[in-house]
Amino acid sequence: MAFEEEDQAEFKLFLESRVFQKEASTQEIRALYETILLAAPDFSDEKLDKIVVFQSVFPGRAFVAGKLDKLMTDLKKLLRLYALIKGYISKENEAEQNIAWASWLRKKNLEERFRLAVNKLKSRKAEESVEEFAIRIKIAEEECKWESSHNYFFSDLGIPQLIYQLDLYYLAFKTDLSNRLLLQQKVANLATFEARRNEQKDYETKSSLLIMLEKINQILQKETPSVADIKEFAGLLEQKKENAATDVVGQYFTTLRNLCTLLIDSGKMEYVPILHQIHRNSMAEGNLLHFGKIEANSYLNVVQIAARAKEVAWAKQFIEAYKALIHGGDQDAFFYRYSMACCLFAEGRFSESLDLVPDEASSNYYHLMTRRLELKAYYELNSELFTYKLDAFRKFIERTAPKSIAANLRTMNLNFIHVLNQLIQSPPKDKDRAAKILRRIKEKTLICDRSWLMEKANALK
Repeated sequence: MAFEEEDQAEFKLFLESRVFQKEASTQEIRALYETILLAAPDFSDEKLDKIVVFQSVFPGRAFVAGKLDKLMTDLKKLLRLYALIKGYISKENEAEQNIAWASWLRKKNLEERFRLAVNKLKSRKAEESVEEFAIRIKIAEEECKWESSHNYFFSDLGIPQLIYQLDLYYLAFKTDLSNRLLLQQKVANLATFEARRNEQKDYETKSSLLIMLEKINQILQKETPSVADIKEFAGLLEQKKENAATDVVGQYFTTLRNLCTLLIDSGKMEYVPILHQIHRNSMAEGNLLHFGKIEANSYLNVVQIAARAKEVAWAKQFIEAYKALIHGGDQDAFFYRYSMACCLFAEGRFSESLDLVPDEASSNYYHLMTRRLELKAYYELNSELFTYKLDAFRKFIERTAPKSIAANLRTMNLNFIHVLNQLIQSPPKDKDRAAKILRRIKEKTLICDRSWLMEKANALK
């Protein structure tokens, strides 16, 4: 038997635990294992004869062909599970365990404990090796995943560090393999192998994943991708999705959505119907859901784009259908109320929109977002409260926000305020003034609600 005496005793205790056993045959499985152990150390054919073993496991019952085989299969499954668990919880695998723990904390959105777990991993002392480099990739990947979910607007998402660790692992592992192969060539007199870095094109005909990655790279290299580029990539994803993992395809659809959002925010409204259709396709495929939940930012973005695409009825249906699936819940119905307010605003029902705009938000980012919607509604209503609200928003940005809001987000909101102030002071039918404001909007690299501001500036002509 491959098990040492220690393993035999531990596996016996394992079988007695009901944590890993859901079968009604639990007692028979333990009896089978005891019978096998009694055949030690020689495990002779006589002691392990099927009929003998059957009578030991099922005393007094008639032999049934196949019943013992099924029981043996169940025992092997539990033996495999025991071996995997023991290997996983071993001291040598401690780093992998801690990474899995950090991953669990991340998925549960427990930030403080997640960061403690990651910092503990990063501060541990470990000698350099290819295996250690692989561990460092996983640590960097966990940080990247957290940043991608929580700090999308404020950081590099930890991507440079992840790329660095990936390159380090790739170069070390490949060089080590090349060296081992060169030595083997000398020992076994093998044909010469050129240990070169293969070009990406060498693999593209064989890998749908690389084809998609290369296409993404080509699009992102362009300062302003065309509508045709976006449509081509969307079609490529549809074509290749059967050959790639579902979560990978979902990730590329996310890249596509983010790219379209950036283009729309820069004032290129021709991407609105494209992004709306991508959203609809993504919902049909389940690509916007993660473990049956949708991120709050995704929920809001789907609604805002649908409203811009004049698909308000669809947006309202979406709001209702997914309001209970928002990751982390929807405290005080904030996301639901804000989304409905966006729809009412898109329908020109500005007073009703103001009634639904939430007063409180869970973060400064969402607070800024709600106050901008409020300001736009007051502007559209030509309300006497507009100047007061605009001044209050400006003071919040200038006095309070510097302590808690990233510099780029602060700049985006201040530029929004400045342009809005110019709009309210501009007389109608002044084409020169309108053209001047439009130029200023286009010149601003960072500005919120660019497309709406441009629409209002054009209305002054």
